[in-house]
Amino acid sequence: MKRPAIAGLLVGIIFVLLGSVFALQGDGVLAGSGMSNNPFWLYAGSLIAVLGVAIAGLAVWMGSRSPPAKAAAA
Repeated sequence: MKRPAIAGLLVGIIFVLLGSVFALQGDGVLAGSGMSNNPFWLYAGSLIAVLGVAIAGLAVWMGSRSPPAKAAAA
């Protein structure tokens, strides 16, 4: 997998993690912030997490479709 694909995968994973935290705070599972028990953050976090899955999936798909690296001429 190429570096841009790895970077896209990492960005997708970060989006999934942040979106999950936002959704859990919005649902009231993680308390202690202004986001707690706020339905907006439940829906926004869920959307961010789904977007992260899409970004990660696209990065893996694009990385698997890249042509193999050419061997150096000897």
